[in-house]
Amino acid sequence: MDIFKKNRLTMWVIVLLVVLNLLTISAIWMKNFPRFDKRKSGGEAFLIEELKLTDEQAEQFRELRDIHFDETKEIHREMNDLRKAITDELFRENPDSAKVMRWAREVGEMHSAIERARFLHFQALKETLEPEQREKFRSVMRELQRKRPGPGGPPGRGPRGPKPRRRGNGPPGGF
Repeated sequence: MDIFKKNRLTMWVIVLLVVLNLLTISAIWMKNFPRFDKRKSGGEAFLIEELKLTDEQAEQFRELRDIHFDETKEIHREMNDLRKAITDELFRENPDSAKVMRWAREVGEMHSAIERARFLHFQALKETLEPEQREKFRSVMRELQRKRPGPGGPPGRGPRGPKPRRRGNGPPGGF
C-alpha cells in the first residue's frame, strides 16, 4: 500500500469518527434537553388527569388553551419589553420618573387584560365539563390559588423565602 492510499484510509476513518462523535453528542443533548412543547406541559396533563376529561373534552381543552396562549402571547411580550425599558430607565443618568410611572401603569393594564383572558379561558373550559367535573375543577382551582405565593397564598413562598421575624413583634410563644 502506498502512502496516498494509507493517508486516504486514515482520513476516512477520522471523518467517520467525527461524525459518530457528533451523533453521540446530539443524542445526549436531545435526551437531556428535550424541546418544550406547550401541549405536553405539566398543567395540561394535570388538569386532564384530575378532571378525568374524555378524549373529546381533552381536545377541546387543548384548543381552548392554544387560543388562550395565542391571545396572550403578544401581551406578555409587550409587558416584558416595558419591564426591560423600566429597568433600563433606572440606570440612565437622569431617569424620567413620569415615563416610568406611565410604563408601570401600562404594565398593570396589560396584567389586567391577561387576568381577564385567563378568566374567560377557564370559563370556557368550565362550560365543557359535566357537573361532577365542575366540582372537581372548583376544588382544583381553589387548591392552586391556596398554593399560589403572594397575598392570599401560603406565607413564606416568595422568591426570597420566608421573611425573617423581628424580635418582640411576633405572637407569644414564638409562633
